[in-house]
Amino acid sequence: MQPTEGYTVPRRTLDVEDYIDILRRHKGWIFGPFLFTLVASVVGGYTWPDTYVSSGIIKVERQQVPESLVQSTITQDMIDRINSMTESVESRGKLTEIITTYNLYLKERARVPLDDVIETMRGKIAIEPLGQGAGGRNVPAFRISFSYPDRHLAQKVVQELMARFMRSEEH
Repeated sequence: MQPTEGYTVPRRTLDVEDYIDILRRHKGWIFGPFLFTLVASVVGGYTWPDTYVSSGIIKVERQQVPESLVQSTITQDMIDRINSMTESVESRGKLTEIITTYNLYLKERARVPLDDVIETMRGKIAIEPLGQGAGGRNVPAFRISFSYPDRHLAQKVVQELMARFMRSEEH
């Protein structure tokens, strides 16, 4: 028996009851991935380690003596100054000192070289200038943030970084 070409069976249009029947028959394929994703995200949310972000803001004050009396020794833009201070504060020696002082990254220090731990810490430090303030004025300030699983250590490290910025700004 040869298949006949162009042979079609007339079908009726699907109505609401047909769609309900399709949903009933295939509910496992429809709701299964949704439930799996929900359970996986809840389990992932509870097992993911906590990370606390501590941040501080440093406001850069303009010099009090008029420039007509005393020439400013720093004529760079504030962002250039922040970048140069960042390089000083995030130097290998200073970050090593902070890591050892506060006993940061104990597990990582046992497994990987110290240079890798320092790069990890650099990735967790964020230094960003603040943009527009109230009234559209440019605010001469910047934010220092550090993220770490222990909230108290994160706060201490940000305080240490801010103190080092203040010391490097004076020089």
